[in-house]
Amino acid sequence: MEKCILSHKTNLTQIYGATGFKKIDKALKELAEVSPLETEIVYIDDKTSTQRHRLDPVSENDTDKIQTFIEKLCKQYDTEYLLVIGGHRIIPFYSLKDPTNPNQIVYSDAPYADIYYDDLRSPDVSMGRMPDGGVTDPSLLLNQIQTAIKYFKGITEKTNDTSGVSAKTWESVSHNLYKRIKKETELVLTPEYGLGKNVPEHINVAVLRPQKWQLERPASVTKAMIEHVSASVKKILDPKIFTGRKLIYFNVHGDDRVPEWMGDMMLRFTIEGEECILIVYPDILLPKIIKQANVKNAIVFTEACFGAYTIDKTPETSNALCFLNQGVLCFVGSTAVAYGEPRKRYPRWADVLAQYFFDFVKRKYEVGAAFQMAKQRYVGTERPFNREDLKTMYEFLLYGDPSVAMP
Repeated sequence: MEKCILSHKTNLTQIYGATGFKKIDKALKELAEVSPLETEIVYIDDKTSTQRHRLDPVSENDTDKIQTFIEKLCKQYDTEYLLVIGGHRIIPFYSLKDPTNPNQIVYSDAPYADIYYDDLRSPDVSMGRMPDGGVTDPSLLLNQIQTAIKYFKGITEKTNDTSGVSAKTWESVSHNLYKRIKKETELVLTPEYGLGKNVPEHINVAVLRPQKWQLERPASVTKAMIEHVSASVKKILDPKIFTGRKLIYFNVHGDDRVPEWMGDMMLRFTIEGEECILIVYPDILLPKIIKQANVKNAIVFTEACFGAYTIDKTPETSNALCFLNQGVLCFVGSTAVAYGEPRKRYPRWADVLAQYFFDFVKRKYEVGAAFQMAKQRYVGTERPFNREDLKTMYEFLLYGDPSVAMP
């Protein structure tokens, strides 16, 4: 078994009903059939499915037991690719202690891919997941499965370029990284971009100076701030930027509470005799913009914080799920706060992982193998290896079939 498609029959049936499960199972069988690799579907809770591999079923959502099952299965067949079907409700993410904050957790797939256990969670198999967030309709999973099926059947739309979007804070490092992806294409910077004229709804503002206006300020001051910001943030990110692209790269801000990804800019002006310094975070991307672009067969990497956080989300409330629902081949992102280097020209943390991933993808490695080797290379080259490095290993994961490659 070169490739294993793994899921949980009972959980799928409870969420999508018997009819929904049958549709998913039928689609998975077609995916296994068209895959060029020796592929088998394993439902970890189904005795008939697991006994074919001389393994006991795992019925409960216990990540340690699931990891042990995966370890035994992959070692038995020397499996190279692992595709998990479903999100946190189907096959739960691991809840790992955040290396940078012991009071927080990081949702991760890293332990599942680490079948020869090491403290750094370096992957031993090429793993991907097709998440379903919090939806109750099987169409999100079915669309992702169909994307992979069409790829293996050779039914793919032509993609011929790349695009990159960066917040102003990370301009230097993003430019240097993006040059390795596409030298001829300009990186889009976000200072002047927003989602329209309704600034109060679409822009977050942090007041640096004066301190007296950081928490409370007169209505006249708030009105003046909005007017200044409105004059600077007025463009809508054109969906054409992402249409027909092979690779799409984001180095922007994100938040697990909202779907929008944000840029940033610093503004200075005078209001009522006071010098004001604001950091403005204009929303630049949300699902309705993604839907206007043709992103089929694209490979997306985002450094946005919580860019791959999908628990209880839908394609309407998550850019990641929207990208997947619209037909991208692969999406790589973080489930927690991600780290990058804002001040210097050389990359750190998420920047490094993105650089290595794109290096391997452009050399036509399968996306799962590219992600696996990027993490292995990261572990082998980053010195000293600190808490942020370890968290980067935990939080970044790959959505999509790991055995596809850039068309």
